Amino acid sequence: QSAQNGLQQLADAASKVGFGGFAGGIAALAGGAALTNLVTGTIAWAAAMDDLAETTGASVENLAGLAKIAKVSGVELAEVEHGLIRLSKALAGADDEAKGAGRALEALGLDPEKLRAMDTADALKVVADELAKYKDGAGKTALALDLLGKSGAKLLPYLKDLAEAQSIAGSLTTEQAAAAEQLEKAWKRLSSEGGGVAKALV
Repeated sequence: QSAQNGLQQLADAASKVGFGGFAGGIAALAGGAALTNLVTGTIAWAAAMDDLAETTGASVENLAGLAKIAKVSGVELAEVEHGLIRLSKALAGADDEAKGAGRALEALGLDPEKLRAMDTADALKVVADELAKYKDGAGKTALALDLLGKSGAKLLPYLKDLAEAQSIAGSLTTEQAAAAEQLEKAWKRLSSEGGGVAKALV
């Protein structure tokens, strides 16, 4: 009975944040492990995109696309996050390293003002497109390091794949990511406040 009540609480939370289909699916899940995997897998990933949007200045839609390319490239999403944050700082002229970034942008023929006005992920795509015109070597690596910090060199294979992508927009929406974050919080509350319920579900 307590497990059923816990499922209902989560379903109610899903309905409130707009995951009506997911809410209905909760009741249909026969195995608690399946529900746990869903929450800790798909929903946790979507919630992470919501958090990442806040730290990088990129949209959830674009971040979902960048994450997909990272998976194909075999690059950790954390490296992409570091690169995005470093690029944001470089474009804002927030520290001395931004001077090197300014020279790199000039070498690539890019206008920092235009890049600043863009979604950070779109700006990274533009940088990747221009870097793709350079031959692999020390010069290209130096430009990546100036623009993306320590992650620059590691991200070169990823940037090549990003340049080849026609579009970076993913299928996850901002609303879905925000809803996923609320669902994840509801699951954590269920796990912490009702230990017996959480155990019964798994």
